[in-house]
Amino acid sequence: MGNENDKIGGNMFRIGMAAMAACAVVAALLATTAAFADDARPMPPLVPAGEIPSTQTDPVFASCLTAITPLTQQLGARLGTAHVTQSAQWGLVWRADFTIDGTNPRFVNRIVCWKGRVAIALGQDVAPLDVGL
Repeated sequence: MGNENDKIGGNMFRIGMAAMAACAVVAALLATTAAFADDARPMPPLVPAGEIPSTQTDPVFASCLTAITPLTQQLGARLGTAHVTQSAQWGLVWRADFTIDGTNPRFVNRIVCWKGRVAIALGQDVAPLDVGL
């Protein structure tokens, strides 16, 4: 049996590895999306603002899930309910929160997909989507 320091050290290592894996995935995804560099903002906001909830689907969302699956499997992450909104600037935007065991549940991990691009935000101080919409 490990002591409390071993548990904390193990969790910190896991979180560090998760962050490194997320950075690698994000860097690879950003490299494939340079064609969209003309947008005034690099991505839709983490929290929908002025967007209309939508029931539409988009083939891009399937490719988003394909892109993030290796990361979520490596982290042992569990995706929450996806939320789709329609934005005047970004078009259809897909957002889903995810949890990782051993991380502080007070902070939100969120995936945002739009126009064939993906952003992953770890440890954000925002309301969970199921609460915030």
